[in-house]
Amino acid sequence: SSAHHYLGTYYLLIERNLNQAKEHYLLALALDSANAAVLNDLGIVAFHNGAYDEAAEKFSLALKHNPQLLEAQYNLATLYQKQGKKEDALKEWAKYLQIDPTFNWAEVARNRLELLQQKKR
Repeated sequence: SSAHHYLGTYYLLIERNLNQAKEHYLLALALDSANAAVLNDLGIVAFHNGAYDEAAEKFSLALKHNPQLLEAQYNLATLYQKQGKKEDALKEWAKYLQIDPTFNWAEVARNRLELLQQKKR
């Protein structure tokens, strides 16, 4: 499982080959269907392919298996914001900050949350 996960990440980040990355992530997932990190990475591939509904599904499933997975929470909030789903984005950014208000990306999350709240007024 971890070998396919690493290969998928290699193809995603180094080779920029989304098809190969997805293939290896799916092989890793077949061996461990509850692997939140792999589900998150499949969401990233879907996001890059413009398959936003699939990406949201994968990020949400990753969080179902590991509610503390910061990367998946960040990705889900970012996706909703990109889609213009302000209410969903607000909710997900708030959840992100509940998980860890001091993480490196917390400042980015806070800024995005404030920006969305200002746009609502």
